[in-house]
Order: sequence, then structure tokens, then C-alpha cells
Amino acid sequence: MTQGVSNRDNNGAGAAKSAADKAVTKEARARDAELAMAEYRAEGRAMLAKTERLRALRLAKAAGQAPPAEAPPAEKKDKKKGRGKQRDKGR
Repeated sequence: MTQGVSNRDNNGAGAAKSAADKAVTKEARARDAELAMAEYRAEGRAMLAKTERLRALRLAKAAGQAPPAEAPPAEKKDKKKGRGKQRDKGR
């Protein structure tokens, strides 16, 4: 029975220490949550600013460049030029 009494004494001190540890842990988690939300919001603002900037560039480009009435046909490059060597190497 003396063990039961000594355990109660240790549990009482341990419970107070445990409660203090829990309070510290809870405060640390709250700080981490605040930092995480601040980072999340900052990333959202940065994304919005980037999107607005790119949209403005796209609209300015579209407004400044009217498509020609008739576009001349684009010159085709000879795509087969380098392929023959690759086929020969594989055989």
C-alpha cells in the first residue's frame, strides 16, 4: 500500500507538470497555426497579384496586335532532314 500512496504523490506532481506541458504545447500549436495562416494568405495575395499582372499583359498584347486580314502561309521546315540518321543508327 505504500506504493499506492507514493504513486498518488507522484501522479499529483506529474499531473501538474503534464498540464503545464499541455498548455505550452497548445500555445506553440496556436502560434504555428497563426504563422501557417499568414503564409497561406500571403501566397494567395501573391497568386492574385501574379494573375492580375499576367491578365493585364495578355489583354494589352491582344489589344495591341490585330490579326492580319490574310496571313501569308508559313514556310515549312524540312522535318525529315535529321531523322534518317537516327533510323540508320538504330539498325
